[in-house]
Amino acid sequence: MELRELIKRLIISYPIIYGCSIMATFVFCLVFDPDSVFGMDYLGKMFLFALAGDLPSLVFYSKRELSHKEQVLRKLIHLLLLEGVLLTIGRIMGLHDNMTEGIFFFFIVLAVYLIVWFLAFSDDLRQAKEINKALEQRKKHEDPTI
Repeated sequence: MELRELIKRLIISYPIIYGCSIMATFVFCLVFDPDSVFGMDYLGKMFLFALAGDLPSLVFYSKRELSHKEQVLRKLIHLLLLEGVLLTIGRIMGLHDNMTEGIFFFFIVLAVYLIVWFLAFSDDLRQAKEINKALEQRKKHEDPTI
């Protein structure tokens, strides 16, 4: 993926990651600490947490078109890197304190990953349909005698 396209994707996915992180915290706290209260510093922590969740996407940068196999490999590396970074930062920030919470946190990160992936895939699919429709219209209006 070219750097310009990658930066565009990072900008688009950041608010999704931020929002999903807030919702995931809600679910996590419902399960492990329903009486917790968050101050304004929590929003800042989530801002940084979402940034840390977005930056591993830089693994997709490439100056050339990647093969399907290379794309799948990079997605796997991205997921592992993402889980490692977020589990570590989550532990440092005190978002999870023990093994049970860590495992639950792992699955929440995985769920957010899948949501972001699905939304990005849906957007790509929508764009592909628009391009195909435009190509179809262009083909209809071409002079068949040429």
